[in-house]
Amino acid sequence: AAPYKGAHEEALLLNPNYAIIEPFADVVRVVTVAPELDGAEAFIRACAAQGIICSLGHSGATFEQCEAALSWGAKSFTHCYNAMSPLRHREPGVVGAALSSPQAYTEMITDNIHVHPAAQRVAFAAKGAARLVLITDALRPCMVGDGPFMLGNLAGNVSNGRATLMDGTLAGSILTLNVGVRHLIENTGCALYEAVQSVTLTPATLLGVASRKGRICVGADADLTLLTPECNVKATFVGGALVYHD
Repeated sequence: AAPYKGAHEEALLLNPNYAIIEPFADVVRVVTVAPELDGAEAFIRACAAQGIICSLGHSGATFEQCEAALSWGAKSFTHCYNAMSPLRHREPGVVGAALSSPQAYTEMITDNIHVHPAAQRVAFAAKGAARLVLITDALRPCMVGDGPFMLGNLAGNVSNGRATLMDGTLAGSILTLNVGVRHLIENTGCALYEAVQSVTLTPATLLGVASRKGRICVGADADLTLLTPECNVKATFVGGALVYHD
């Protein structure tokens, strides 16, 4: 069994092969790859040449394998701490590479289920708002409440805010981004603007769209969210048009 496959169907797992995604290279922007697999170097180099971001994750790689992958063109790490080899003092693993690489971006799920608040503090201290990308990893049952759901062909259930497959494997989250921002502030003591940066300018910079996304300035797309001091959503604008208000 693949030890870091998470909630993915093992029968569908493949070694990295750029030919698989080449027909979709004009729309694919980010892929997750385990750098220890056969073909990873060629895959990462091909993606980098086409402007596709390779994020390291679902991986049991060593620290050195991750460092090599970054030198091949990988730029980020997928949901830090989850589905990756852990940080040990003699073998830093994928987590160690994610936290110690000064240039790499590192995602983190801040639902307080996937990552303990103390581990969130460690990650924020290591990466800062300019390199930490707060994500939700949210699934279809987000904002629906407790109950069963399907993840592809796999059955799952949401109970007390925790989304799992029927065998108990964590399977994404039901986190909303505003709550994730609130958790990051509560757990790390960071400023509101730093938490907001981790969901706006930082991911936009990683994706190469910071000239029009993730900031408020002349010429940007005017995609805006108005939050209360408690990080509740009061209004949302897309392209300057009001699409939601409380």
